[in-house]
Amino acid sequence: MEIPSRVISISILGETPGITELLTDHLGFFGSRSEVRRAINGKALSINKRKIEDPEHKIDRHDLIAEKFILIESGKKKKFMIIAE
Repeated sequence: MEIPSRVISISILGETPGITELLTDHLGFFGSRSEVRRAINGKALSINKRKIEDPEHKIDRHDLIAEKFILIESGKKKKFMIIAE
């Protein structure tokens, strides 16, 4: 199974108000900000296998795997890959 991915500029990391805006407005992985908040409130959203509890959580360079990738998971089946360049 191929994981959907999007390429973003590495400069965006840390500049956005939070994960909610990044996953909706910048990447389009979720259809709405409320969908992201529901996933966070339901403890279903994780970054690199680490659960996210704050809808204002910022993704930054410290979240990069191999200085390039970030794995986003919502529940057991919904996975996305961010590729920062």
